[in-house]
Amino acid sequence: MPWVDELSEPQELRRCIRDLVALSTLPAIWKDYNSRQIADSAAAALLSMLNADVIYVSVPGLRDEPAAEVMRTS
Repeated sequence: MPWVDELSEPQELRRCIRDLVALSTLPAIWKDYNSRQIADSAAAALLSMLNADVIYVSVPGLRDEPAAEVMRTS
């Protein structure tokens, strides 16, 4: 079944909107986070939202911090 057909279901639309709202709030939560915490938080959120087997997130270093890479599996 094509992806567009799946979104025609009301439950799927609600889930997508909920996930979009959740993603939009993350930057406010990350205000005091370092690169590693941001990458870990993003990976955790995406893993549950996308129902993926593997998520890889790379965040460039902030200020004087090194870059962070996180991989999560289901």
